Amino acid sequence: MLIRHLYKKAFLFIAILGVVLSVTPAQAFIKVEDIPKLDRKVLMTKEEFYTKSDLTNVTDIDEDGTTALNFRIRLPKEWITLPVPKMENVQLRSQLFKMIRTYVSPARGDIRSRIEIRALDLKHFVSAQDWFLNFILLNGGNIDGLFVKSDRRVEAEYTTLDKGVSYTIRAVAEFTGGQVVLAEYYVPTEYFKSEREQQVWTMASFALTTPDEGPIEPVETYTFVDIVKFDYPQSWILYSPPITSIDRMEATILNLKGTSREVIDVNTMKLNGRVDVKVISKTLGTTEQEEITALKKSLKEKGLEIGELMRSVDDVKFHKQILKSKVDAYAIKAGEGVNNLAGYELWVAMVESSGRYYIMTLITMGRDESFYSWAQNTETFKFIMRSLAPVNDMN
Repeated sequence: MLIRHLYKKAFLFIAILGVVLSVTPAQAFIKVEDIPKLDRKVLMTKEEFYTKSDLTNVTDIDEDGTTALNFRIRLPKEWITLPVPKMENVQLRSQLFKMIRTYVSPARGDIRSRIEIRALDLKHFVSAQDWFLNFILLNGGNIDGLFVKSDRRVEAEYTTLDKGVSYTIRAVAEFTGGQVVLAEYYVPTEYFKSEREQQVWTMASFALTTPDEGPIEPVETYTFVDIVKFDYPQSWILYSPPITSIDRMEATILNLKGTSREVIDVNTMKLNGRVDVKVISKTLGTTEQEEITALKKSLKEKGLEIGELMRSVDDVKFHKQILKSKVDAYAIKAGEGVNNLAGYELWVAMVESSGRYYIMTLITMGRDESFYSWAQNTETFKFIMRSLAPVNDMN
């Protein structure tokens, strides 16, 4: 844990500068609203597919002898399993996939269909949808359809070139703990129409049998006295000023670049994202509108203004003691002396329980500016909001 005076030093440095965010080159962005819904219609019945396939259950054993992941899939008859390549003397980095299984169809000339199942370590919070969109963004391909089953599983169809051959791929990406498992069924595009129904049924049968439902990365819990608590990722840094009154409390969680948890160098650190949590007792007689006005004033003093409403966020499930909630994402308007925030966003959550107001804000680079950083920051913000739990809310 960082020493308190280092927290203060870093926090004051950031406060003096207003909000200093790391600037990265803009990336192309795939807009979800422009992607067609995944076509899941088939003429082949389940019974017919079952007669043409065999159920395969796989238990993948890691090098240390522990079970890494289990899955099941129905494979078309006459497909074969290829040996898993050995990774001896190879240091797997987090950005490299580990091949779990490869299955191939009977040959058609020198072309085969194949299924690849791979796993990748995840470093930070992100939704399955945004992870997959970033995967396509980095690896190329054209998404023909997308189905988001949950924030931990997506299904998609896309086309891509592989060694000069065009493939239509049906894919499933599913999270388990700190890993994403990606299953892809490659069909040479020239055979796609004749093989499509088999491809759809096969990938619909794929599922992790014992997924780890825990968070992607390790988390810490912070408690405001004995009144309310929330969770946040260990990779973010918490600053909490001394509590002088339980009527008004606050904490800040920072996503920093160029730092470690042991040492903060204020000359090199860059702020990648910032979450502020304010807890206000209703005994003060304040209103939600008055707190919004105070928030706007505080931002303006830092050279920031709330710009146009970009979207409302309605996919956050709050604690059962939360009576009302509203989450909106705004563009940031940079004021005088702050010129490096074009394309950045401010997310504002106004949350109410029986005894208190909770105002939670996120400052992040925009999704068009740096999509994967935006995806990680916003998913972290949603995680913090979901974990917000009034413990002793009555005054």
